[in-house]
Amino acid sequence: MSLPKDPKDMNLDELRMLIEFRKLELKMEFQEVRHSLGIGSRILKAFKNSGILEGIQESFQKKAATTSKKDAKGGE
Repeated sequence: MSLPKDPKDMNLDELRMLIEFRKLELKMEFQEVRHSLGIGSRILKAFKNSGILEGIQESFQKKAATTSKKDAKGGE
């Protein structure tokens, strides 16, 4: 946000209002980050509880085992 005038040219009341405005901006940004993290953790928890993560992990392990067996046989 660009300011209408330089803080050096502001009087004491304007500077106080600017500080309060900046504090509110920071609070809002912090709340947005907390909200995003909360949603992300709920999504991960839902995946974990549903068993999807374990299924994906098993799928990768089976794929790796199949690939290593092919490599051991000579790449058939």
